[in-house]
This record gives sequence, C-alpha cells and structure tokens, in this order.
Amino acid sequence: MKKVEIALILILVIAFAFRVTYLTANPPPSLTWSHDVITDTPWRAFEARNLVLFGNIRPLGQGYMFYTSPAATVLFSSVFVLFGIGYFQIRLASVMFGVLSLLVFYFLSKEVSNQRVAMLATVFFAFSYTAIMYSRMALMEIFITFFLLLSLFSWVKSEKSQAPLMLRVASVLFFLVSFLFKPTALVFTPVLVVAFFSSRKRGLNKPGFLQGLTLSLFVAGFLAMVSFLDWRFFDFSGDVSPVKFGASAFVLLRGIGLFFVNNFLIQSAVLFFLSIAGLLLVTREFLNKRFLSERGLLLMGAWLFSGALSISLLAYQPPRYFLILLPPMCFLSAIVLERFKLGKQDFFNKRFSKLFFVWSALGSVVASLWVNKFVLLSDFGSQSISSSIVNILFFALVFFALACLVKFKNFSFGKKPRRWIFLAVICVFLLSNMVPFFQWAGSPSHSLIESSKQFSEDIPKNSVVLGEWVEVFCIETVFKCLSLWDNFDTNPLEKFKPTHFLLSERDEEIIHEKHPGMFDEIRLVKVYEVNEIPFSLYEVIK
Repeated sequence: MKKVEIALILILVIAFAFRVTYLTANPPPSLTWSHDVITDTPWRAFEARNLVLFGNIRPLGQGYMFYTSPAATVLFSSVFVLFGIGYFQIRLASVMFGVLSLLVFYFLSKEVSNQRVAMLATVFFAFSYTAIMYSRMALMEIFITFFLLLSLFSWVKSEKSQAPLMLRVASVLFFLVSFLFKPTALVFTPVLVVAFFSSRKRGLNKPGFLQGLTLSLFVAGFLAMVSFLDWRFFDFSGDVSPVKFGASAFVLLRGIGLFFVNNFLIQSAVLFFLSIAGLLLVTREFLNKRFLSERGLLLMGAWLFSGALSISLLAYQPPRYFLILLPPMCFLSAIVLERFKLGKQDFFNKRFSKLFFVWSALGSVVASLWVNKFVLLSDFGSQSISSSIVNILFFALVFFALACLVKFKNFSFGKKPRRWIFLAVICVFLLSNMVPFFQWAGSPSHSLIESSKQFSEDIPKNSVVLGEWVEVFCIETVFKCLSLWDNFDTNPLEKFKPTHFLLSERDEEIIHEKHPGMFDEIRLVKVYEVNEIPFSLYEVIK
C-alpha cells in the first residue's frame, strides 16, 4: 500500500473518530445563533419516525409540518427499520455521509488538480470544526454536499471515459437526489452548466442526443433555480411563508453584511481568507484565458461564487446554509497554499496588481464588519449607514496601502521561508479548529437525549402531544405528536383532542393572546431544559 493511501485512510479514520465522539451529546450552542443545533435533526427525521411507527407521516392529519424532505424521509425510514428509532441512529447516518464526502472530495480534487492539492484539501475538509460539528447533526446540507460532490465527480470522470453516457446520466441523477433532500442544491446548477460548456470548449462534448439532453436538463435546473428564488428556496413546504429576497438596495447590502459576519465564516477564518485568494486566482486564470487548463479553479470557483451569491441575497442566513460552500473553500485554500509553497507567486506580480485592489475593497468591507461586530459590539443591521461608511473607508485605506506595497514592492520568498509559512498556516488552521472541539468535548452536555428519555417516562404511551418544538422530545418516544408552530388560530384542544402540550415560552404567550381560557383546561406537570431553553409539559384536565 502506498504512503498516500495510508495517509488518506488515516485521515478518514481520525475524521470519523472526531465525528462520533460523544455522538449523543448536544452540539455546542456557540456553533450558531440559531436553535437549529437542537431542532433540525428531529424535524428532518420526524416524518420517517411517524411512517415507521404509524404507517403515516402525519398520523394526526395534515396539521402543520415545518420541514419535509422526500429523500430524507426515505433515508431515515430505512435507517429506523434496520437499526431502530433514535438520535444516535440519525446522527450516525449523517456521520457516515460526512466521511464518505471526504473520500469523494479527495478523488474529485485529485481528478481536477493533483494529489498534493487533493490531500491538503481533504485535510482542511476533514478537520474543519464546523464540518465536524455539523456532520453530527443530520442536516440536509451534509447529504446534499455528498451528492453534489458525486455529481461533479461523475461528470469530470465522464470526460475521460470511452462511454460517457452512463456517467453523465449518473451525474444528473445525483444532482436530482440532492435536490430531493433540499432545494438548496439548485445553487449548484451554474457549476454543472460551467462543467458542460467547458467540456464542450475542450472538444469533449460530441454533438448529438446526449449533448442536447444534458443541456436541456441543465437549463431546466437553472430555470427551476430562478423560480425557487422567489418561492421556497430552502424547503419543500407550502404551509410556511417563503423566504423572501431583499427587494431594496439597503436590504441587499444588509444581506451581504450578514454574510460576512456569519458564525460559519468567522469560525472558518483561515479557509475563508485563503479561498478569497483562490477566487483571485480564478479571476486571473479567466482573464488570462487559461481557465480551460485549470479545471479545478474554474469549477470550484463557480461553486463558491454561486453559493455565496445565493446565500448573501437572503435575509435569513443560519450558519448551516454555508456548509455547501465548504468543499470549494477547502479546494481553493489548498490550491493557494500549494502554489505558494512551490514558489508559483506570479499572482503577486505587477501585471495582475489590479486584482489586489479588488481584494483590498473586499478585505476592507470584511474587516470593517468584523470590527463592528466584535470590537464595537454593534450588529451590521443596527448600525447607522454613516458609521458603516466611515469604518469601511478607514479599512479601505489600510488595504489600499497593502495593495500598493504588493504592486510596487513585489514579494519574494525563498524556499525555506515559504515552507515555514506554509507549515504555520496549517498549524493555525489546526489549532483554530481543534481547540474549540476539545473545549466542547471536555464538558459535553446530554440534556437533549436525557430530557427526551425522561419525557417518554413521564406520560402514558398512548398520549397525543402538541407543541411548537414537540419533535425535539418525541423522536425517541412512541407518542403521536404534532408541531403547531404558531398555528393557534383554531383552539387545538377542540381540533386535535390532545392529552398533553409541550410548550415553549413563545407558545405560552401566543396561547395567552389567542385562547386565554385554554389554561383553565390544562395544568403544568414539569419543566424541561435543553441548552438553557425551558419547555413546559402540560396535561389536559379531563
């Protein structure tokens, strides 16, 4: 067995070990400002749980379902039938897909670049703190990333195949499967379009039925993407108001500002700044008309740009949305470091100095936003436009000075300094990602699993439970449960005939407002707490 193969196996084993450590523990609240660390796993698996237990995804009738995912329901139903119903089974399935994504990503990176870049990019992907923690949560982004990687890998392999038809059909099918997990996969459509036309430009697409069929599918996907942007971009659900895109310039600017101060990018700071430099390389190769020989830069650059643009247009940007950006960020970061180590510093020369002015403008905005958030303790959305302009102009001057330095004083590193800088960047990456992981692993909390098990013992097996986040507690129970999510227009006591309610403080406020008399018909039994969020169990008084 070659050293590279041994190294790859070692990376996969260590990555798996990190992902299964304390698998039933709560994800760290610091990972995100959103409650998705405790809600999204049961929400996505709840229909599968109902299907296995009751033979119906909604045993209490249509009611209200916040999330639905056809592919996830099939996947989790299979897992539950084979291994039983529970959080551990859900998360283990997610971990397996996360580790398999590393393997596909390695071979894809090797195919579009070289072995050194592939290994370094896989290290970044394997030991990213955000990738490790989110891989444990059974988020749809984990599954769609796996199938998108398979889709792109199949397409790239088809270019060198003697019989490309099957591989290209597989590429399209993998893309469709990722879409059935979550419509977010549509941000990948431009990548496939770029792959198609770049293959044609290189003379790898022969005219005929296959070419017409493939192009038609990609065009259909692109049109679907455009239509989804104004409808329901991130979920298959017609019951909830769609995520609306900003209609004004200020809302758009605010969305871009929120993008750059997102927890995900801050926790992935090393990869973020390296991938920005990678985008500069993409721009340079495009301007220099060498993009056909730089397949990796072209495809991963399109992936990162398309995904980042789509997310930045949203007013709601939980960090989990950014998971689809992680593969191209890792690949571009590896390309930049590998070229730096080998002394390929031609992107520092005068000919492409204008790119550094672009970089300085972007860097000034990012630095301004980060200072506003962490030094001035001011959210981008709440600060005045004048203060934002002042801060951005200040940092623009700083980055402009750096750009001038690069332009007129070209950097020139010797072999040893390059190697030391290369190793220093790797060490900073590992430290910045491993320290928060071990801090979490030092004192993990299991309050979610413990509260769920306690909940299953506190009420009879034939109970019917309603509430806002009821799925969080019901995954490991046999109760019939239904999430209401503000759907209190009709008195739920009359509509669903429940035996119990599991209410958050927000639920209680809504009920007090719409049905104040309902509290005369229920009594408080117990209060559970998960990640410092209280949930009150009420019993219906018969």
